[in-house]
Amino acid sequence: MRMNPAVAALVALSPVLLAWSPVQQTHANPAPSAVKSSALTSSALAFSTGAWSQYHRDNFHQANDQTISTTASVSVGWTSPALSDPVYTEPLVWNGLVYVGTMNNNVYALNQFDGSIQWTVNLGAPQSDGWGCGNINPTGILGTPIIDPASSRIYFVAFLHSALAYYLVGLDLATGATKLKTKILPAGFDWRIEQERGALALGSGYVYVPFGGRAGDCGNYHGYVVAVPTSGSTAIKSWHTPDPGSGIWAPGGIVLDNAGRVIATTGNGVSNGCNSVDYNDAFISFPSDLSDATPPYWMPSDWQNNWCFNDEDLGSASPVLINNNLAF
Repeated sequence: MRMNPAVAALVALSPVLLAWSPVQQTHANPAPSAVKSSALTSSALAFSTGAWSQYHRDNFHQANDQTISTTASVSVGWTSPALSDPVYTEPLVWNGLVYVGTMNNNVYALNQFDGSIQWTVNLGAPQSDGWGCGNINPTGILGTPIIDPASSRIYFVAFLHSALAYYLVGLDLATGATKLKTKILPAGFDWRIEQERGALALGSGYVYVPFGGRAGDCGNYHGYVVAVPTSGSTAIKSWHTPDPGSGIWAPGGIVLDNAGRVIATTGNGVSNGCNSVDYNDAFISFPSDLSDATPPYWMPSDWQNNWCFNDEDLGSASPVLINNNLAF
């Protein structure tokens, strides 16, 4: 197997982060009594330039780092200090730092090699009530962020109690200073029934943010894709499913092909039963500016009986691109 050090972090729904140190196939495993002390040295030597800038590493979400040597086994490298709240985000890594966000809207940058906290910022109090339904409280940062090395930023989506709204926040990678803060409020959007869970994507001058319903499928929610400019402009672009339901809620979120097309999958349209015939349990391909009101899509021929009625949700898993022309 191949394993990037950053991604070798095991994230439980508890406020600590564990990191696994890979043991190269050409080396013997350390003696049990020496695992903790030797793991950090081995990790630092082998992976000082390791990077994992988004969910499952790349725009295709293949989660395969072919620059890393084959790994024979892993051992615990470090355990972080206690963090403020549960971590749902996949850890990201850049330039020796591991980044995570918590449900309390705290962002942490941890040393890649020993887990020590380098900096932390709070984006604002999260929301803990007012939802139509759901099972995650409080709700602060839920979706996996994305790193933009070109601008030295990491982007998070946080729900802020003070504004009763979702915001895209861009932070400086080295210091955590706020470089961008844009409210996400597309037409018809209702925060009480919509939830941002999917991983963010970055391309064509936008951060792409997916939305779906909350646990319990309350209200006439829609699946949304929102494109937020990285320039600081507040002129967001958005698309939503024409019928209620069909949320875009898988943890993997959005993928991008090499032409910049935005690709997402939806769940079933439970808000109006299983009568929707467009974009229900569907694979959808958008232009980069989301300008196509009726983007091309694919639905399985048995979507109604074997996906929607059974609540199986094709969109419970986000797509993985095999290449620029094939998706799984």
